[in-house]
Amino acid sequence: MQYTEADENDLTYFVHYQVKTLSRAYDELKKYIDRKNQEKRQLLILQRQEKLSPRQAQIVEWLRQDPNSILSIKEVETRLGVSNQTARNDIRMLVQARFLEELPINGKERHYIRGERLTGEV
Repeated sequence: MQYTEADENDLTYFVHYQVKTLSRAYDELKKYIDRKNQEKRQLLILQRQEKLSPRQAQIVEWLRQDPNSILSIKEVETRLGVSNQTARNDIRMLVQARFLEELPINGKERHYIRGERLTGEV
């Protein structure tokens, strides 16, 4: 109440604050868009250089972004929205290309971590 009465209902401070807030939000949006565009460029380069499918390049990118992550077939299925067999085929190819390394969990289940070709990139 004190500030309202003291500024004689002047909206200058309010408008100035709103403009400043919008400006910061716009700057953050530009940074986000730039980062996403850079990620897309990196995926395209990876696809071309390594002859990977877009899905396989995405899996490799996940491991680049989070080097300590452990993937399962089910997680790849869910995150990419593909069938179990498609996820298995993509992972099998990435293991053969040494992008992923297989970790046997029990007699039946397997998980996957960064392979030999990605460990030097940390």
